[in-house]
Amino acid sequence: MANSKIKELAGRLNEMKNPSLIGISVGTVINTNPFTLSIADGNILLAQGDELEVCEALKKRRIRCEVSVPVLDNSGTEIGKTDAGAEGYIEIDPEIKKGDQIAVVPTADEQTWIAIGRIEVIT
Repeated sequence: MANSKIKELAGRLNEMKNPSLIGISVGTVINTNPFTLSIADGNILLAQGDELEVCEALKKRRIRCEVSVPVLDNSGTEIGKTDAGAEGYIEIDPEIKKGDQIAVVPTADEQTWIAIGRIEVIT
């Protein structure tokens, strides 16, 4: 009888010092501005700027680029490059929309989450 009580107490102590971690989850986009996800069957909402950080790959962004043009000889072999002097931007838009599935990872304290990428669901 005493042994079973000790085992029960040891089990409870072990549960207290080893909390289970949530780990990687799949969130559903419920709003794109502000970027908001729901996880845990809609029981937890994560909003960008509060408890959610979003990787650059999921954001609209502009990347500055310069254009150079290859110089070819009569046979089509590149013999150099000329700077066309053109500068521009490439627009990148991952087109995240309501209902998209996003992989999210919690920080160690599970107070902040990081949206790391869209999950393509093939139906």
